[in-house]
Amino acid sequence: MEIRKTIQRLSVNKLPVAMIFLVGTLFTAFLDEELMINKLLVGSMLVSPVLLLKYSTPAKGELRIWMFLLLFLMIVIVFHLSTFRWTTIAFSCAFIIYFLIYTRVVNTQKPRIETMALALKTLLLLYTIVLIIQQFCVITGLPIFNKCAYVPSEPFKLNSLMFEPSHTARVVPIIMYVYISLREIILGRVTLRKSFQKDKLAWVAFLYCVITMLSSTAYLFMMFVFAKFLDKKRFLQFILLAGGVIIIINLLGTNKYLQRTIDSSLATITLDEGKIFDADPSAAQRILPSIIGFKSVSLSSEKDLFGHGIDADGRELRIPEGNFQSSGGAFSLWYNLGFIVQIAYWIMTFSLCYIKKNKVSIVFWVFCIWIYGGMNNQIIWLTMCLLYTLKYYSTRNNNCKQKV
Repeated sequence: MEIRKTIQRLSVNKLPVAMIFLVGTLFTAFLDEELMINKLLVGSMLVSPVLLLKYSTPAKGELRIWMFLLLFLMIVIVFHLSTFRWTTIAFSCAFIIYFLIYTRVVNTQKPRIETMALALKTLLLLYTIVLIIQQFCVITGLPIFNKCAYVPSEPFKLNSLMFEPSHTARVVPIIMYVYISLREIILGRVTLRKSFQKDKLAWVAFLYCVITMLSSTAYLFMMFVFAKFLDKKRFLQFILLAGGVIIIINLLGTNKYLQRTIDSSLATITLDEGKIFDADPSAAQRILPSIIGFKSVSLSSEKDLFGHGIDADGRELRIPEGNFQSSGGAFSLWYNLGFIVQIAYWIMTFSLCYIKKNKVSIVFWVFCIWIYGGMNNQIIWLTMCLLYTLKYYSTRNNNCKQKV
């Protein structure tokens, strides 16, 4: 009965809910293992431009998206026809248009905030259920459901509903963060204790995911979620909570992953590639590309302004430790298409995600959008959709208060 009620409530505004679910999940039945693309999402993105005809009223801030898209295509056509790859460009354009359509749908349909909050809670629970099923499969030796990027040497690092465990470690906390933020708009300012009392199921699901997925990234992002409740009055409460979580992680025997988080963070501050790799080789493959990319760009030549070519970072940059293929990380667009495209991308994404009086939105922009650098990543556009949704309701709530 409860499931039926949930479906009925979500079906009221099914299009924005469906768009969040499509960009927020990966079912391996729809995975192209050779190209590593989500065929269900790609198919949805390819047909989504039809919705531009139905939802013809531009959303607030849409001009920035169109201006960036035109600049992006102009730089590619003028400077990089020799390295043109239609798949790379097509994916980039498809992601941008998909997000643009999402903004139009939200602004036109004006879905109830309760509906969007319920959608995010449902998505969070789906991630938890799939993770539990996968853990059960590992314990019993059954084929792992929805398995992707699985490493047998670390059997409990599981992907749930994303491409790999490190992606899930980011996605689950940002879903939780936006969910509790929407609930706060509905309920009014709440403390951590009150939030837990009102949303026990969501909190239990969230904590179960981030603690048992054995990911140093998950532990870091968990702190970002708790930071929502941090202010001068609650600083001691936050410290006690963080200490309690650390104790629980140690009791569960997962302290080595917590230690990796600390070691990686300290090593990253030094910008020493060798120290970062020694601290955590897995995390290093996500951190080092940005450092290598930063060291590979400047503003002293034409290539710095207009780029080395499409996907040039993947061909030309390497991680010295282990001699792994690298990318430009956070500076991927700068290296490939130049500083002009990179700065325009940063301005466009940040302006659409930044929420006044919500500094944690900056943290998620940095760790889920800025640090990935390129555009052809599902996490980037899920983060864009989630933060845009929160900004939409935060702005409406502030406007209503001002009118009153």
